[in-house]
Amino acid sequence: MHTLFSDDGSVVVLSSSGLGSDTDLWWVLAGVCRTLGYVGIVVFAGFAVFTAWIWPGMRHVTRARDLAGAGAALCALTTVATPYAVAGGHSPELSARQLTLSAVRVGLSLVAAGVLLVPRRALGPLRATRLATTLGGSALILTYVLMSDAWGGPLAVVKVVATFAHIGATVAWLGGLAALILVVLPVRGVRGMSRCFGRFSPLAATCVGVLVVSGTVHAWIVLAEHDVAVPRQFVLALLVKTAIVGLMLLLGNIGRVHHQRVRRQRPLSAHNEGVLAAGIGGELVCGAVVLVATAVLVSVA
Repeated sequence: MHTLFSDDGSVVVLSSSGLGSDTDLWWVLAGVCRTLGYVGIVVFAGFAVFTAWIWPGMRHVTRARDLAGAGAALCALTTVATPYAVAGGHSPELSARQLTLSAVRVGLSLVAAGVLLVPRRALGPLRATRLATTLGGSALILTYVLMSDAWGGPLAVVKVVATFAHIGATVAWLGGLAALILVVLPVRGVRGMSRCFGRFSPLAATCVGVLVVSGTVHAWIVLAEHDVAVPRQFVLALLVKTAIVGLMLLLGNIGRVHHQRVRRQRPLSAHNEGVLAAGIGGELVCGAVVLVATAVLVSVA
């Protein structure tokens, strides 16, 4: 017998005399779907934030639009696939709230994917882009929040606010790192990446502060409410996630210190930013591990 946990904390029990390996496989597939969903929103919404406030010219880069559009499509696909994986391949039993939020997420994602992936489709002015990023991104993140363990309980309002801030900061931080490595570096080179990094660094520092506070508040509330079905696994996954985030901060600090020291000593045109690129790349790899750890936390919370 295996117990699977849906995004809203409800329990799905699967039992069979000879299907233990099958249910284990579905548990893994559910984790993969969740992780891919997180990757999708990070690339899609994170690129939108980076485009709106760090490098507006990225709106017209085909590579950026293709990646962001693929991220939006991935959000829609995983929204549909994850409940089936959680239910072990059976038809999932979803509440009206879950169905509504899923429909909103799929609709927003597909509209965005259509806008981004249609060749040469004109985008609106920068002000409109920022407004769409703020409203659409907030609505998309809210669908994840209201389908998570933040829903319900005596401190639901606090959990919803903390989770919303946590997801938003994660999207902006990891999405910005992905934009620097996957778009800015190939298109503008290390010098262009260095210039964008100078504007992105204050935003990243703010996101880290928000992540620390919101993550601590949410974890404390979840543990205090005794809502965790497997406390030892939850704590272990939380410690792994915290350790990886700490490593990300260390790598990011190495890149920032190098960037500041070199910029003070000689002009940008006279040096190479390979160390900065390596540090950002390392942060991004660690960020992928953090998303996997987050999927594990959701599975055991």
